[in-house]
Amino acid sequence: MSSPRDRLRRTLAPARSALRAGSQFLFVGPSGWRRLLRARGALLRAERRIRNQPQGALFRDIARTAPGAVDPSEVNPDHARRVKAIGVAIERMARWGRGRPLCLARSLAFRELLEREGIPGSWVRVGVRMGPRGFEAHAWVEWGGRVVGEDPAYVAGFAPLSDPRADPRVDPLADPRVDPRADVGAADLPWAETGASHDA
Repeated sequence: MSSPRDRLRRTLAPARSALRAGSQFLFVGPSGWRRLLRARGALLRAERRIRNQPQGALFRDIARTAPGAVDPSEVNPDHARRVKAIGVAIERMARWGRGRPLCLARSLAFRELLEREGIPGSWVRVGVRMGPRGFEAHAWVEWGGRVVGEDPAYVAGFAPLSDPRADPRVDPLADPRVDPRADVGAADLPWAETGASHDA
């Protein structure tokens, strides 16, 4: 039997969660609110793209975004500050906004906003691993030769695909034995989620 203190804690849990969510959006200033609204729009567009674009075509598009080699010493400090701010906005809207976007949607939205702000050199990476649930996939963004927007230690547990177009695990069209008419959406892949944020 639960104690009165436990019952009170459960009763107050939703209010505490709402307060935590509200604190994420207080005192961000006009530019912060604009960035949050842009992040929300980018997440909605990314989710729509994942729903509507066949998986094979989506991963071929992602593979085409790979930049050339980047020397981390040449990273623009102003760009680095903006990358961090955009990553925080994406994470806040993904965590506290409507729904819980897949890591792929967050990554696509993150890269879209970087491109819109004229920050070059980012790309969406996809990795795979054998996890507790069996085969799992994960998507993240790299910029300036490093993982941004989440914990690099978590990402290190995934083997990155050098070219998703050539891997039938994520692109059924890469395997001639797979019927392209059976191409499922990317949302149907077993995406692994961290459930934790990390400063970009």
